[in-house]
Amino acid sequence: GENEFPMEFRNAIHRAWTQHLEISDTIRLYDECLNKVINNTPDCQKLMSLKGVGIINAINLYNMLACSNDCVFNNARDAAACIGLTPIQHSSGGKTKLGSIGNNR
Repeated sequence: GENEFPMEFRNAIHRAWTQHLEISDTIRLYDECLNKVINNTPDCQKLMSLKGVGIINAINLYNMLACSNDCVFNNARDAAACIGLTPIQHSSGGKTKLGSIGNNR
């Protein structure tokens, strides 16, 4: 009470601080859940070893590629194309050569 802020402003600041603490706690809980999934799923750990793949991407890739009961992909090329990995194309003189798999995003 040493400052001269009105009580309404103090209440608003207190409410914002309380919401901040609740959101921070919720994010912490989500992070703990994601880490448990990664720690309990060796395939997700392998996916995370890929450059640019973090926890969220590893879980999403695992769900898309390994957990589907519908056999969404007919072959590995279809699966790679779905996640944005496509063969590098080298064209010259009207001839097209497909090279190694690259990320064209």
